[in-house]
Amino acid sequence: MYRLMQSLDKLRSSPFLNYVEPGGMTEGFFKSVMDYVKRQIDFIDAAHLRTAIDTDCDYFVTNDVELRMRAQRLLCDHTIKERISLASASGFREVIEKANNLKNKM
Repeated sequence: MYRLMQSLDKLRSSPFLNYVEPGGMTEGFFKSVMDYVKRQIDFIDAAHLRTAIDTDCDYFVTNDVELRMRAQRLLCDHTIKERISLASASGFREVIEKANNLKNKM
């Protein structure tokens, strides 16, 4: 149990990991999730997507092509009003590589 708690503490303090405590899920969170579900996104996927948005992620990375297509529709029709980009794992890797190359040229 001690090791598990240490691991969780380490994850929670990472600047590269976003998470939401269950108590942080508001009525608005669930309303948004249900709006996404009505638009053909699986409940768990909708919860992940909304969590990414609520924690100000720049990218939502998934290899689920269908989910990316459906989420893109929500962005296009302004069901999702916040700014977030969708990417596959390989697409996101390319974004990171381009950013690193740009950084190295400076």
